[in-house]
Amino acid sequence: LSLSTMSLRVLIVTLALLACATLSVHSLSLDLDADRSEWDCTVLVHKVKRPGIEWQRLNCTGVLPSGEHLGPLIFNVATADLSTPGIRVVPAQADPVKQLQNLADMSTQIPNVVLGVNGGYFWRVDSKSFIDDVCFLKSHAEALEKASAEHPNYGIGDGLMVVNGTLLSSNCDCLGYARPTALIIDGHQSRIDVMHRGAPAPPGVLNAIAAGPNLVSL
Repeated sequence: LSLSTMSLRVLIVTLALLACATLSVHSLSLDLDADRSEWDCTVLVHKVKRPGIEWQRLNCTGVLPSGEHLGPLIFNVATADLSTPGIRVVPAQADPVKQLQNLADMSTQIPNVVLGVNGGYFWRVDSKSFIDDVCFLKSHAEALEKASAEHPNYGIGDGLMVVNGTLLSSNCDCLGYARPTALIIDGHQSRIDVMHRGAPAPPGVLNAIAAGPNLVSL
């Protein structure tokens, strides 16, 4: 939600930005999960990027069920009306040669991009000293293998990514990533699935990208 610029994989939105993976805010009271936490937000910036696409920057404070107060935190939130002609959401993979490619550079690879959101976790194969604290005990050799549904630890990605029906990475089957969540991109039927460790893509999914466990745990 807070837009970082560095990621091997990100969500790039062609003529739109996702409505599902970010928080759609329609009022100043943001309720992520009534049983988990409550948030109150002040709108700092509100812009219409295209017809059907809006972007807001929010200053938010939250209260956890334990009573702990969080914030203030800055959230960048985009909403999109996917019924608007020409608006769609697509996952995209960064250029592996560049290792750490920022969103602005990635946007040059895909035509008609309006907005992008930082995506899933990945293994830093360019660093000999890298320790993967998302997928504990996943090895450098496994990260260099081609992504495989039969071997969820293979590939650079630590979380599920499917583009046009092609599996680019899987949810790893390691400690440290026990509650991956995935944005399943399917037009009006787009949704966020809470998955289990090593879980494959749901049958028939053509486009999906997983994020960290904290996407839903707060």
